[in-house]
Amino acid sequence: MKGAGMKILIVGAAGKIGRDLTQRILENTSWQLALLARNADGRIDLVSDRIQLISGDAYDPFICHVAAEGVDAVVITCQNGVILSYFLEQNVPLIAILACDVQRHEGFLQFKSAAACFDLLLENERVKYGKE
Repeated sequence: MKGAGMKILIVGAAGKIGRDLTQRILENTSWQLALLARNADGRIDLVSDRIQLISGDAYDPFICHVAAEGVDAVVITCQNGVILSYFLEQNVPLIAILACDVQRHEGFLQFKSAAACFDLLLENERVKYGKE
């Protein structure tokens, strides 16, 4: 992935995986972050000029479309099985994100468990996942 100019959208940013991943990215990269969560202002207390908070429901295609504008990659950290099924079956956020042409950059990461998320290695501002 690209370095300094990278902007990542984290869907489900107020949950355990989203919060921990956000903290790790802030500590190990210079990336900009767009954090999407319900009631983000009240649930995410991180302060950084690299963070853009977006309050909204990931089920809402309009919110997802707005959140995905200008991002290079999307990380979906929602671990609720119903929400994951909805993402995969209905593709609401994926449709909105693809409409913003995000796939032209790096694409999507989806974590189905905290363990999978923490296997993510941040080294030299590169994210390695499944491929060397």
